[in-house]
Amino acid sequence: MQSPSYEGIIHEFCREKGYGHIQQKGPPSELIFVHVSDIDDDYVPKAGDIVSFKKILMPPKNEKMMAVHIKLLHLAEGVKHESWEEAVEHDIEHRRPSRSDDASHTHEFKDNDSHVQN
Repeated sequence: MQSPSYEGIIHEFCREKGYGHIQQKGPPSELIFVHVSDIDDDYVPKAGDIVSFKKILMPPKNEKMMAVHIKLLHLAEGVKHESWEEAVEHDIEHRRPSRSDDASHTHEFKDNDSHVQN
């Protein structure tokens, strides 16, 4: 037996954190957790997007529901949408340099042994 599909509206979604919530349409009108790995679409969801999804119990406690197989049905108007590929490119271009990238934190060692005590 196949599980039913539901419709809802993206309430919030943080691409950097990788999760958000869907406001389910109709009764019960509840917020459903959504993880980035469960989005089956080419675009990053934005608040106001209409989506379809299925629900499962959220591991490990299986006490709350979460959305899976999320598909964008209608993109919110007036909101800039980006593909996952564009989002990754943006992250690479705007990432903070790590300590290994910062030349001021790199120590070069000379080929002399003057620092070694005998």
